[in-house]
Amino acid sequence: MKGFVIPGLIALFIGSGLAAQTRSPQIEEMLKKDNSLAGINTQPYLVGKIYDTPAPKGYKPFYISHYGRHGSRSDWGIPYYEHLIGILEEAKRQQILTEEGQKLLDETKTVLELTNGMNGRLTQRGVREHQEIADRMFHRYKRVFSKGSRQINSFSSTSPRCIISMTAFTGKLIELDNRLKFTWDTGERFYDYIGSDCSQEMRQKTEPVLDSIRAAHPAEKDNDYTMNMIFSNREKADKLVRDIDRLERDIYETAKVEEGFDMDCNSFRFLTFDALFKWYDYYNMDLYLRQGNSVRYGLERMPNTRPLMDDVIAKADYAIRTGEIAADLRFGHDYTVISFAGYLGLEGVGDRLTIQEAQKTWCGGVNVCFAENIQMIFYKKSDKDPVLVKFLFNEEETLLRGLDSVEGPYYDWEYFKKNNKGYLR
Repeated sequence: MKGFVIPGLIALFIGSGLAAQTRSPQIEEMLKKDNSLAGINTQPYLVGKIYDTPAPKGYKPFYISHYGRHGSRSDWGIPYYEHLIGILEEAKRQQILTEEGQKLLDETKTVLELTNGMNGRLTQRGVREHQEIADRMFHRYKRVFSKGSRQINSFSSTSPRCIISMTAFTGKLIELDNRLKFTWDTGERFYDYIGSDCSQEMRQKTEPVLDSIRAAHPAEKDNDYTMNMIFSNREKADKLVRDIDRLERDIYETAKVEEGFDMDCNSFRFLTFDALFKWYDYYNMDLYLRQGNSVRYGLERMPNTRPLMDDVIAKADYAIRTGEIAADLRFGHDYTVISFAGYLGLEGVGDRLTIQEAQKTWCGGVNVCFAENIQMIFYKKSDKDPVLVKFLFNEEETLLRGLDSVEGPYYDWEYFKKNNKGYLR
C-alpha cells in the first residue's frame, strides 16, 4: 500500500543504503534561517549571484539560449486546505480555537480563495519573476539585443502558466526595446524536448525508496507544540484531530504556497522543525531521485533529456552560422530544468550524488524554485576564432563538472558539443 512500509522492509532499505533519515548541519541551518525553502519546488524565485567574469580578450556576447521554468503558481492542494479548514471551523464552533488558530484558519481560507479552484495557475508574483529575469538579461547582455540580429524566438509548453510566463518575459523585452522582433509558439510536439520527465517504470522503481525515506521519519503521536498553539482545550482537540500527521501535512501544504501568492504570513510557524523537515526530506528526494542525475537512477533518467540537448545545439549552430537569431527562449517545467542541469553536469544542481549525499547537500528549495532557469551565453571574437559559451543557473555563472574550460566559466562550443553528456563525467 502506498505510503506504508513495514518495519522489516524499512530495515532492508536502510541496511542496503537505499534510504535513511539523514540530516546535515548545512541543510538544517538553511531551513532554520529560511523555512520557506522547505516548500521545495514552491519556493519563489531565488536570484543567483549576478557577476560576469571578464571574457577572454576580444570576445563579446552575441546569442543566448535559454530554458526557464514557469513562475510562481497555485498548487494542487485543495483537498488539504479544505480538510484543515473543516477541522479549524469545527474547533471554532466548539470555542476551542486559540487566537493563533484563528490566524491559521484565516490564512488557509485565503489560500483556498486565491487558488480559486484553478490548480497550477500562474500568480502575479510569477508574472513579475519573469519580467524581472528578462529585465536583468537585457541590461546584462544588452549587446546581444542591440548588435546584429534582433530576432528572438520563443517556445512554450502548452500549459497556461508557461504560456503566460513566456508572455511576461517577452513583453518586458518589448517594453525595453520595441525594435526587437519575436516569434511565439507552443504545441504538443514541442514536448519532446520541453517537457522531459522520468519514465513510468522509473517512477515505480523509486516509489518504495521514497516510501522508506518518509517512513524513516516517525509520525508524531503527541505534538504538544502544534496542538497547543491552535487549540485551547486539549481533551476536545484530541477528539477532533484523530491524525496528527495528517494535520501537519495539511498545514505544510498550505504554508508552502503562501509566499507565491504574495501573502504576508508564514504558516510553517505552526510546525515543529521535525515535522517540517520530514516533508522537506520526502519531497526533496522525490524530485532529485526521479529527475536528477543520482548515482542510482541518473543513467536511466538522463537520456530522456537528449531531445532538449539536441534542440539547444541545433538552434545555437543555426544562430552561429547565420547570425540571424539573438536568442532562443524556452518556457517549461521544473522536471526538465533539473534533468537538463544533470545532463550538462552543472556543478551544484546537476551533481551526481548517492541518496545519502543528496539528503545532506542537495536542497530543492534552492535548486527547484519557481522560474528557475538555465541560460547559455555565447561569445565570439571573429569568424576565425572559436565560439565560446558560458552557463548560468538562476543567473549565476556555473561550471561544468569534469570539463576543461578555455578560461574561467568560458567553454569552447565545439569542444562542449563533443562532450555534452556531463552526467557521464
